[in-house]
Formats: sequence, structure tokens, C-alpha cells
Amino acid sequence: MAYEIDIPSFRERLRHVISELGVTDQEFAAVGNVSKSTLSGYFSSERQPKAESLALWVAHYGIDANWLLLGEGEMKRGSEELSEFERTDPIAQRMRYAVRLMKEHGGSPEEIRTAITLALKGAEA
Repeated sequence: MAYEIDIPSFRERLRHVISELGVTDQEFAAVGNVSKSTLSGYFSSERQPKAESLALWVAHYGIDANWLLLGEGEMKRGSEELSEFERTDPIAQRMRYAVRLMKEHGGSPEEIRTAITLALKGAEA
């Protein structure tokens, strides 16, 4: 079965993912190993990212490739596995965001566990 990427909706999803991740265009472009002007070209023309850039974004940010390319499924891999509480509770959302940021900036699993433990202990005080 052949799939065709609808460029206008792909652009919308690409812009949406950058916004949802809370990163700048410059940061997102760097992860995809492209310049900011190249990324801008994806929004203003029929240009499409190379497979390498797509793979880097998918791997780095945990984006579901089917969602990004075809609009199928959820934006983030595994997001459908979250409970209603995990999806809607503001503290759980902030904790997931903090963990993601720490991972993006090279935090080790032990550093992340320690930070979360300290945050939870602080919430009890």
C-alpha cells in the first residue's frame, strides 16, 4: 500500500510538534541536523525533510513517525498508554515534562530519579 504525504497537513503537524515540545525553531532544526532557514523552507514551500532529519526528530523527541508523516495515531510514541490521570493531572504533566527536559539535556537515569524524588519530597513539606 502506497502512502502519500499531504504537505499542508504535514507542515501543520511539524509546526504543532515544535510548539507542543516548547522548543525554538533553532533548537528543533539543530536536532534534525538542518539549518533554521532549511526548517523555515519546510513551512513555506513544498520542500520536505530528508529521512535522516525525520529519524533524528522521531528518536530524539519520541514523536510517532506515523503521526508526523501521515497524521495517524498520537503525536508522541506511547502516549496512548497513559492513564486518564496521567494525561490530565497538571503535576503528572509537569513531571513528564521535567523528565523529558532532563533526558534531552543529558541527565542520567539516576539524576532524573534523584530530581523527581526531591521534587516529591518537597511537595510533601
